[in-house]
Amino acid sequence: MTVDPNGARPEAVATRSGRIVAVGSEPDCRGALGLSEDGEPDGSTDGPVVVDLAGQALLPGFIDGHLHPMAMCFYAGRPDLRTARSVPDVLDALADHARETPPGDWVVGLQLTPSRLAEQRLPTATDLDRVSVGQAVVVVCHDGRTSIGNTAALGAAGIRGSRPDPPGGAFGRDDEGRLNGVCWETATRVLLGAVPLPDLDQLKAKVSHIFDRLAAHGITSGTFVMQTDAEGPAGAAGALESVGMMIFVEELALGAHSLLGGDPARAIDARASSTLHDPDRNHVVGGVKLYLDGTLDARTAYLHQPYEDFPSRRGWLTVDRAVAAARMEAVHTAGLQLCVQAVGDAANALALELFAELAARHPSTNGNGPRHRVTQASLLDDGSAERFAELGLTAVVQPPALRSQAPWLWRRLGPERSTRAYPFRTLLDAGVVLAGSSNAPVEDTDVLAGIAAAVTRCGFEPDEAVSAAEAVAMYTHDGAVAQEREHVTGRIAEGLHADLVVLSDDPTAVPADTIADIAVLLTVARGQVVHSRL
Repeated sequence: MTVDPNGARPEAVATRSGRIVAVGSEPDCRGALGLSEDGEPDGSTDGPVVVDLAGQALLPGFIDGHLHPMAMCFYAGRPDLRTARSVPDVLDALADHARETPPGDWVVGLQLTPSRLAEQRLPTATDLDRVSVGQAVVVVCHDGRTSIGNTAALGAAGIRGSRPDPPGGAFGRDDEGRLNGVCWETATRVLLGAVPLPDLDQLKAKVSHIFDRLAAHGITSGTFVMQTDAEGPAGAAGALESVGMMIFVEELALGAHSLLGGDPARAIDARASSTLHDPDRNHVVGGVKLYLDGTLDARTAYLHQPYEDFPSRRGWLTVDRAVAAARMEAVHTAGLQLCVQAVGDAANALALELFAELAARHPSTNGNGPRHRVTQASLLDDGSAERFAELGLTAVVQPPALRSQAPWLWRRLGPERSTRAYPFRTLLDAGVVLAGSSNAPVEDTDVLAGIAAAVTRCGFEPDEAVSAAEAVAMYTHDGAVAQEREHVTGRIAEGLHADLVVLSDDPTAVPADTIADIAVLLTVARGQVVHSRL
């Protein structure tokens, strides 16, 4: 399956030196490699290898359009709280981990889903104090933008008494106005910024594990989002994300399209350096990430009207409008791609306003200039999809979120807004390029599960479903378009990188409810085998 718009399904593919050199009949591909009919190289004992796939499906390598690799390392090896069904479950899991944690190290639990807890509330600092006396304890919720710290953790982060809420976030308080340990959005940056970093050897082991996992899911290229300063979910600790990536990028076989958060000048400087930006090695600094709002999970995504299940809140912006406009101007004029993360309908409306103003100030000439994107685009107003198309914006969406959000999304948004949530069909029908992503570690990097979610919608608003072929394109060709790299990857075509994945079944030819069960048998990145079960 080449993801050819004409639907071509060739018999064979030939690759050499990391690129595809022929696509078509088996004799033509053998000839392109100088192979005789029996598969032996002509006149050489050291030549191409012939692999008979025996009817298994060959697709372009998958592209994850938005993930956080260094945050994935932070999550690795820490307690996973997704199965917790009560506050005591949370405390028990953390206490077990605390007993194995050296004194002075922090206990950090991750992926808590508050809606699954019997108490229907977040744990508090008082709850977490029961885990360990004097030891810092932190819980990070599934959305990655809500956290809770115990008394020791709050103290270490300087969160005390009457400290005011940071712009774009809030510290939770009890009925008497005292801090209760909960931190939302930019307040989470304050708490997580105090968590100690792993040493270099620990980080290297985690990085290796993370990229092996991406390859095992058939991913040959990813858009890697990294902080350069304290702006981002990880707070001050995240300032070292891009530095950490620079240490390991030379060992990375996968394609890396990096988006850097924070001051645009840092991305401009990084693009001038061959450490992160080396197109010959398939590693590029593509642009800058800008967060506009929060998440639906935490009810911090910025909505026009209050949440159906929390009438006193409609979320908030995490950055001032004027600051956002100035930063977008700086990125665009530097020729870099803008990645604006907008979740709520009000945040997406603002993103469209800002992009329209930018386009008015800088009219494109024959479509030249950077191709910008909106990440998430989770809830849109009527007519927004058409504005996306008019402005030439790519939507990098997150199908796996439906797997975790479908059980409660109707309650949170209400019946009318639910019809405008995760509007994949509406965006495609408007002519918008739609790329798939995981936003890992928030969701899993299992691309086939993401494809299945885009097709089945996990039962949520099925009118917005896409076909299996369209979902595959979201994670291949359209993912490459989102990276502005469709000229090098995303399809099986002569001259492109040999980025390939072999699957046990063709996702476009099996029942939708079995797509997630398809196995990844082989992953090849630029001609190099990076994962194999053959």
